[in-house]
This record gives sequence, structure tokens and C-alpha cells, in this order.
Amino acid sequence: MKKHLRTILLLSVVVATALTQHSCSGLFGIDITNQKDIDDNLRSKIEKFVGSDAKIIEISLGSAGTGDNFSKTVTSAQVYYFESGSNTVKCKYITLGSNSEGKERSTLGKYVDDDTDTPTVKPEDVLKLSEIDFSKIASNVNKAGKMVEESENEFSGIRTYDIIVNADPSKIIHSFTIESRQGSRTTAKSGGLGTEISYLKFNFTADAEGNVKEEK
Repeated sequence: MKKHLRTILLLSVVVATALTQHSCSGLFGIDITNQKDIDDNLRSKIEKFVGSDAKIIEISLGSAGTGDNFSKTVTSAQVYYFESGSNTVKCKYITLGSNSEGKERSTLGKYVDDDTDTPTVKPEDVLKLSEIDFSKIASNVNKAGKMVEESENEFSGIRTYDIIVNADPSKIIHSFTIESRQGSRTTAKSGGLGTEISYLKFNFTADAEGNVKEEK
């Protein structure tokens, strides 16, 4: 389970730590390691902006980690979907905090043939939001986190968690990335001092049954 080291530069360790500590579930988003938090919030917040009968193609959850900190709280969902009764692919960016908002996003290059402007998927090949099983998300993440820890690395946070939906359960894919903080050192850059943090990225997939494996 060896991965290439990556680094991020913190200009203020205090600010980064504060962001990590206060990007908690509820106010800012959903704790992806807590299934109750997911059950209580994820479907309802997405449904508010796309409807329970929307045919969902993909849900991409983004964490509170911003490149200068690590987090297990997901704060956004980018959803590709067909509205009920529609054959047009749409995309909505939804914030998952206490003040949820939904904004239209472009589908350019994603699930639409840019030359013909036609969908590359069909509504009958995916599921309604109300039919999608979210019950194994926390278990998937925690299993992967344990695998990372068993390799003597820290489970510091999650970067993304994507669900590729399919009407055939055997073709549903959960894909996500876990980050592991490795160490830090003080460095001089642009005339000032900063903290450079090194970390590893571990990529995982899981099927509809909750079988988790690392992608080498």
C-alpha cells in the first residue's frame, strides 16, 4: 500500500487546524464516517434541489478539506441527473451545510456527447434518487480507513466520494480517496515562513454489497 508523497504548504498552521476542527457535521456538512449523519441528511438535502423522482447518474461528494487541511466532513454534492420525465442531462452543485443551496452547473464533457448534444446514458439505465442505497457509505469509508491504518498510516481525511449509479446493482460503483498525513517541516517561501505538510493519497472502490478494495 505504498503511495507517492504529496505536499501542501500552510501559511498558517493555526488557521488550518481551526478549519479542520470546526468543519464538523451539521453546521458545515455531513460526517462521512457516521452513517446516522448520512441517513439523516444526505438524501433529504439532495432531494430538496433535484426531487426524489430525479434519475441520478452520478453523485460526487466533496470534503471540507481545501488543500491546506484534512477533513472527514463532506460539504458538497455535485449531482448529474435527469429530471423526472426528461431526457436531458443536468448538473446541480449542492452545499450540504445547515444553509443548503443548489446551483446549476455545466454538463460539458460529462455524460453528454459534445458534438451531438445527446446524453451518453439513458434514464432507464440509472435509478431514482429515492431508490439509491446510501446505507453502506460510512462502512465503506471506515473499512478503507482501517486498511490505511493497518499499513501504519493515519486516516487523516477524505477528499472525494463518488457514486456512479446503475439500474443493475452489480454495476454500481463507489469510488473515493483517503488522505494520510505523513509529517511536516518549516520552510521559507516567498519571503516568509510556512509549514509544508506531506501526505499520501489512497484510492478505493466499493461495490453495491460493500466490498471495498484499494485501487493500485
